[in-house]
Amino acid sequence: MSKTVSERVNSLLTVRNMGKTCVFFESPNRVIKTLATMKDVFGDRHQVFVAFELTKKFETHYRGSID
Repeated sequence: MSKTVSERVNSLLTVRNMGKTCVFFESPNRVIKTLATMKDVFGDRHQVFVAFELTKKFETHYRGSID
């Protein structure tokens, strides 16, 4: 995902218009900002799946609405 908010918004608008499931890889330092931008673009009821530390001992998953 892009570092600037405007680039993130433009990328997410493109994805929203595609109407398909997409996978994003994000830096741990930017994941909260990216989810906030996703909430603005997709709406707070949009369903997401977020995973941290994949394939590691403390792998964590969250599934639900962006809100």
